[in-house]
Amino acid sequence: MLLALTWETGVALGLSIVARLVAATSAWFAYQANQRAGGAEDRAKRAEKRAERVEHRDEERLRRERERVEPAAHALLVINARGAQRGNDAHHFGFMIRNDGSVPADDIDVWIVDEDGDDVTRAHPNTFALKPDEERENWSLVVRIGPEPEKLRFALKWNDRGGGGTKITDVHPAY
Repeated sequence: MLLALTWETGVALGLSIVARLVAATSAWFAYQANQRAGGAEDRAKRAEKRAERVEHRDEERLRRERERVEPAAHALLVINARGAQRGNDAHHFGFMIRNDGSVPADDIDVWIVDEDGDDVTRAHPNTFALKPDEERENWSLVVRIGPEPEKLRFALKWNDRGGGGTKITDVHPAY
């Protein structure tokens, strides 16, 4: 009887061990499958982030290309003060203007503004045009006596292939 009991217990114990091994193997394969599924999720997230970075780089590249192309369609006007001539009741300021852009500038208008940005030029000279790399000297800006030249600045307006522009420069008329 002891032998029978031992035999039955041994078989039961063996079957229990085999069942536990099968359960452990099954759990291991389930864990591996879960890891692969989680890895696929992580890979999908990484791929999405990569796609966002590529899209951002493409947008940035397009923005830089637009910035490079846009100046190519604009004139670049550079103005320098050339001194002044005093009259009885007015100053005649001179300037040298140059087109450093790659396209012609048409209908160029130059005037002088005060510190508030108000036009103080008595009469605007006739508009003129400048081809690329062309410059022009002019002495026709007439301002009444009174404003200090350090508080005055040149202002420009022009047309070009890119639509033109208007700007108040940081250049002050000089004596």
